[in-house]
Amino acid sequence: MATMKESTKNNFLSPLAISLISVFVLTPIANALYDPKQKSIAIITPVLRFFSYMWQYIFNYKVSVWIILLILVFIIFILKSVEKLKLKEIESQVLNTKKPSFLRYTEGVLKEWKWSWKYDIDPIRNTFEIVDLKPYCTKCDIKMLVDAFGDTYTCPNCNHFKSVLQTPSEHPIKIAALIGNKIEKNEY
Repeated sequence: MATMKESTKNNFLSPLAISLISVFVLTPIANALYDPKQKSIAIITPVLRFFSYMWQYIFNYKVSVWIILLILVFIIFILKSVEKLKLKEIESQVLNTKKPSFLRYTEGVLKEWKWSWKYDIDPIRNTFEIVDLKPYCTKCDIKMLVDAFGDTYTCPNCNHFKSVLQTPSEHPIKIAALIGNKIEKNEY
């Protein structure tokens, strides 16, 4: 003999139960969603109208190229202005702190050549970095000019030249490392 659970389970699976559910449950839901005037589902009609509106009035709107370019230039101008303001704020924070004493150390003889340099603020790391590192002529003590490849220095006064390829120990990267080492050890 079948138990109560099995009989209700069988009742719900019967074709009669399924047809009753579809008539009394699904039909009212379908009638609520179906729009007989449009002969389509009522929920889809507003969505289609929305996309139709977007296509007609926004995507098909005729805009001159110069207006688009003007808008792009304006956006770039605003972004650059904001970036400059942030950099100035960071720079002022770094400069408002007590300036380190090594900022006065801007020239010296390292290896065989005399060098001069400046410091610049690295706003990302909030530190100072060595910039404009240039050697001096050993004959007339004038800043030397660097060639296009960055490996030969020539004096503008006496045409004396020095090559980093001939003396690799005088490479600017190595000199900058020596300067940084002297600053760290307070030997400047």
